[in-house]
Amino acid sequence: MQNMEEYLSQFLKINDKVLICCSRYSPTGRRVKAEVARCGAIPVFWDEDYRWGSLLRLTFTDRHRAVAGPPMLLLGLSKLSKQLGVPLYIRNVLVIGECEDWIKDAISTGLDCRIWSLEGELPRREIPEDVRELSERIIRWSSVLDCRIIKGTYGLEMQVVAFPGKKLPQFPTCAKLDVQTFSGEKHIPYHILYNPKNPGTYMKDH
Repeated sequence: MQNMEEYLSQFLKINDKVLICCSRYSPTGRRVKAEVARCGAIPVFWDEDYRWGSLLRLTFTDRHRAVAGPPMLLLGLSKLSKQLGVPLYIRNVLVIGECEDWIKDAISTGLDCRIWSLEGELPRREIPEDVRELSERIIRWSSVLDCRIIKGTYGLEMQVVAFPGKKLPQFPTCAKLDVQTFSGEKHIPYHILYNPKNPGTYMKDH
């Protein structure tokens, strides 16, 4: 992970809190924790209760100088803040791993924060290009918090978590389409990083 110490030293002070949204057992989690501690700041992990509601509560109730995590998780957090009207006083966001410019812009606008890009060791699941493009088209909608698309035996299978009362995109013909209304106490991000029972891997099917 390049330039982390340089980035952190620009805005972290002693006893500042940094929320780290990845497994504390992963190489990236350990590295971020060590660099945060090196600055005299306090690393706080979100890696036990993986529900969206838990992340929102932790971010809202416990002021953090910065939040670090993967792009889609941070994008979801920015959408939650806007759609639910919950102010999150986050001024610095550290995006771990590859991140497209439109996602950075959306996070920056949604959270009114400064974006820092970090190259991490997060594993990536190979996704067909047509599925990736469709997923991007769907997730760009502000009404959609999260989506998961796979190519099943009989065609596309799509799961979508959407905010209530909002206009939704037009979905393609699917073998299976499951659109659920967002519940902070129920839904877990589809792009969650690690299986808590096996911290070195992604959660299965995510």
